[in-house]
Amino acid sequence: MKTDLQLFYELFCHKLSFDIAGRNRTKPFPYYRYIFFYHAKKKTGSSLASIGRVCGNRDHATVLHGLRKYDDLEKDTDFRIAKLYIEEKVFGINNDGEKIELEKIKILEAENKKLIQQFEESKEILKLKGLISEVADMFSTLPEEAFKEAIDTRLKPFVKMYQSRVTYQSKKAG
Repeated sequence: MKTDLQLFYELFCHKLSFDIAGRNRTKPFPYYRYIFFYHAKKKTGSSLASIGRVCGNRDHATVLHGLRKYDDLEKDTDFRIAKLYIEEKVFGINNDGEKIELEKIKILEAENKKLIQQFEESKEILKLKGLISEVADMFSTLPEEAFKEAIDTRLKPFVKMYQSRVTYQSKKAG
């Protein structure tokens, strides 16, 4: 007699029309496995080792990695679209095709807004770089003592502002 986990696996693969146990690592196949791991754990309460055995004889650490990736990928646009597709296809959630398309559009719009914001921040940093370069050129014509004083009083605040923006942007992107 088959366990709930085995039945769930067969249903999952049947609804997707392919076997997720394969070794294919190209998108979206790993996404499908991560989503399977998540729902198998949630819906059947099975151990990580048994989920791994059912899904291509994988190790429990692979399943654990997949569950962690599932949480990390919640921010990824491709993953969220794959998740919507699977939930609609396998579980019948969001059966209304229009609703799925609207969700995809919302996800892509949010991603576009984020990209536009990053682009605007990059433009500001480029403006600051140009300004710093112009000021440095202007200061280079000063006598040495005046140059040192100008650097300390005029240029360092711009450099600090630029560095803080670059640091902020790299933390935000990471």
